[in-house]
Amino acid sequence: IGRRSNLYSLSYTEPYFLDRRILLGGSIFRSAIDVSNQGFSSYERETTGLTISTGLGVGPFASVNGIFALQDDYSRFLVSQGGSVGDPTAGHERPVDIPPVDGVTYERAFETFEGATHSFTPGYNYDSRDDPFDPNRGRAYFGRLRFAGGILGGDFDYVRPEINFTQFLPLWKKQTFAFHAEIGQFFTYNDSEIPIFERYRMGGDRSLRGTPYYSVLPRTAEGEYFISEGGSRLGGDRYWQLNFEYQIAVGGPVKLVLFFDMGNTYVDEQGWDFSLWRRTTGAEMRVFLPMFQAPIRFIYGINLDPYPDENDSDFQFSIGTTF
Repeated sequence: IGRRSNLYSLSYTEPYFLDRRILLGGSIFRSAIDVSNQGFSSYERETTGLTISTGLGVGPFASVNGIFALQDDYSRFLVSQGGSVGDPTAGHERPVDIPPVDGVTYERAFETFEGATHSFTPGYNYDSRDDPFDPNRGRAYFGRLRFAGGILGGDFDYVRPEINFTQFLPLWKKQTFAFHAEIGQFFTYNDSEIPIFERYRMGGDRSLRGTPYYSVLPRTAEGEYFISEGGSRLGGDRYWQLNFEYQIAVGGPVKLVLFFDMGNTYVDEQGWDFSLWRRTTGAEMRVFLPMFQAPIRFIYGINLDPYPDENDSDFQFSIGTTF
């Protein structure tokens, strides 16, 4: 439970079915994301669904797996497109009298989207890190391919491959260099559209630290957003991300981390335009508490190339890891 998101989940997993490295599991869940306090990047999303998963160990550090998922989404996006008085996207109704001198609360306009997604996602995972929450050496990577729609039903038909790689290199006794890379893209079929609530939105402690959560969207070199027919700002159909960290063990459970993040997300007409990339840098303090099984993080990030409507820096508090 948090200020921006809530997740409720009931799940069961048997990792050694029949005393072999065969995984069987399932879950039912409900999640809610609300970043309506972030100006014109605001949106809300509620997801309810269930998953059935299976996996098989194929080595000391590797496994193959598959996840079947059914989910229903409802989302609401703030309309950022202007309009004339009385226009549906203007955010207010046509006035019928002289507005009061003291003014009234501005009524923001929203565009809603909903739909069901039925998918199957096979994947391969490798993880040789020495600790899942506070690693100092080893590597982890995975590849997955999400098939949605088609014979599985649902309202959307697409294929989404994603690749993720992480490496930890101990430099000397109390210092570690960490590197992380990931990339993904949507491919639709049957003349389907990419659900707007599934499109890639970056920003926050899990992608580009120093930018607000979910605020990094596709933009032109001049800073213009891409807009849906109803006036909502679009997320990307592809993205890439690189994170670099220099970790220093200060003492006990405390680490100082210097970071440099880069990446971006694009719409299809932009392609992979690597001349448009976002970059941030900064520092964070991590305190690992066993009761959370994850570090508490205090993050101060600097946006190195802010657009005129963005802040130069951002402070974030989080529990977890970027990668």
